[in-house]
Amino acid sequence: MELETSTAQTTCVAIRNAATVDHVIDALRSYLDSVEPVHQALLPAGLLTLGVKHAQEIAQAAVELAHREASVAAQAPEASFLKEAATVFSTAAMRLAVLTVS
Repeated sequence: MELETSTAQTTCVAIRNAATVDHVIDALRSYLDSVEPVHQALLPAGLLTLGVKHAQEIAQAAVELAHREASVAAQAPEASFLKEAATVFSTAAMRLAVLTVS
């Protein structure tokens, strides 16, 4: 999948290369810090107010973002960002699943 921003691309690479759960969470926090205010409203509220702390929260956010992405028309202005964010969080959820099993 082609990601829209280099920040999302860089984040996904960092997540895939993360050696620990903390590295994944740090990469996600950096990504969230880079999200423009207009797009922050599209993210699950808890991500910005409570922060990213646990693998379960990340997996839940990935599912919620995928649901939001599926709910908007492909041509809607927010569709591209939702696809990007869903990809970043899905990548994190998959990496965390590997890290927490090993």
